[in-house]
Amino acid sequence: MIYDLGGGTFNVSLIEDNGDEIEKLATTGLDNLGGKTLDWKVVEDIFIPKISMDLNLNDFNLNNSKYSEIFSKLKTAAEKSKKDLSISTKSNICINNLFDNYDFIFTLTRDDFKEVICPLIKVTLDLCKNLLNEKDFSSKDIDKIILVGGSCLSPVVKDLIKEELAEIRD
Repeated sequence: MIYDLGGGTFNVSLIEDNGDEIEKLATTGLDNLGGKTLDWKVVEDIFIPKISMDLNLNDFNLNNSKYSEIFSKLKTAAEKSKKDLSISTKSNICINNLFDNYDFIFTLTRDDFKEVICPLIKVTLDLCKNLLNEKDFSSKDIDKIILVGGSCLSPVVKDLIKEELAEIRD
């Protein structure tokens, strides 16, 4: 099984190595679920509520274009934090002057990240299971999962895959 969680897409393929050639048995995916989706989920579920509360902003949401520059900075911080969490259990975020006289300071932990992205990763794992079912396979028929894409470097993502598809050997 090839599990590919790229920047903007997710794809899963079942392949078989017959010795002489590798045959693709099946593939499926989503065009709108990838690393960027995980970043935006952190912004939407963690950063926006904190900033809204800190500054008492009722209109601070992704649909409000007057904050687009701020959301861009927050998305960049979320992406950097995701990468930091690949090698550390926490990521310290500091964006000076996000708003006038407001510095956004936050510590994102792996547990925070896991809680936020878990539903999205579950969608990808459900696709994996559905693909196996369509081909009348079980996870026991899979010898190895090959992880592809930057988001697969995250220990959180790896752990969620292992938890859900535990029978599959590394």
